[in-house]
Parts: sequence; C-alpha cells; structure tokens
Amino acid sequence: MTLHAGDRSLPMLSPVDGEVVAVNPAVLETPRLAADDPYGAGWLLRVRPRDRRASLKNLLSGELAMLWMRDATERLRRMPAAGLGSVMPDGGMPVRGFGRSLAPEEWSQAARDFFLAD
Repeated sequence: MTLHAGDRSLPMLSPVDGEVVAVNPAVLETPRLAADDPYGAGWLLRVRPRDRRASLKNLLSGELAMLWMRDATERLRRMPAAGLGSVMPDGGMPVRGFGRSLAPEEWSQAARDFFLAD
C-alpha cells in the first residue's frame, strides 16, 4: 500500500503476508480520520494472514513495542525543525503534517528512519 501526503507518497511495508479482507470505508471517504483516530475509527484495513505464527513473529507487542515507540519519539524530537516555528522539541505543540514541510532529502531520510522505506 502507499500512503499519500499532498504531493508526496510513501510505500508501506506490511509485517503480515496475507489477504486484505476489509478496508475501512469511512477512511476512504474522510482520510483525515486515519490521523485523528488511528487506533479507533481510523483503522485502515484488516488482513487475514497466510501463516499466523510467522506473521506474529514480525509484529512488536508489549515491552518491545513500547521501547520502539519511545525510541521513535526521541528520534523524531531530535529532527531539525527549521522553518516550522516552535514545535515539540522547543516546548511548542506537536505539528500536524510536518512531513509536508520537509525538504525532499529530509523526507527521504525520515521515510527510511521511521518507515523502513527506500
């Protein structure tokens, strides 16, 4: 699948190999829902894994998931915020859609760092 943000796109890797069995029609109608409520009404799709045991090995859960989230948050906070004004690292508020403000090389680096994309 590919996520789109303005004129930029980001190919996403799936940790699960299987069949897509449901797509959230509400997100197709209102894409902003995915950002506003990603763990609730903004879910994207459901996948029936081909091999459940193998798929579960590729998913982080519990303490490993928490450690990954903390690390990603810290790396995100350390990113340069030039041109964005006062943002989280400066004591300001989180910026929605900050990826649209990144230069092409910064976008590519963020994609590699946070989404394992090329």
